[in-house]
Amino acid sequence: MLHEATLETKRALEAQIASSPRVSHVALIGNFPPRRCGIATFTSDLHDGLKGANPTLRCDVYAMSDGVEYDYGPNVTSIHQHE
Repeated sequence: MLHEATLETKRALEAQIASSPRVSHVALIGNFPPRRCGIATFTSDLHDGLKGANPTLRCDVYAMSDGVEYDYGPNVTSIHQHE
């Protein structure tokens, strides 16, 4: 009996997830490599994980600048954090 209820709950959750709107665009705001800090590493890992889970996801990255010019590359927008 419990097993049937568990399967029914699982099916209901799967149906709810399938009918939910999908996220198609996110923005990550933090730091990003080549800046060397834990937040940069976290943001990079989060970006890679999101894109790995959903390759069609549009994922904009905004890196906070501490006044040093980093070579972020074309996919990262630098934001001066003290403006």
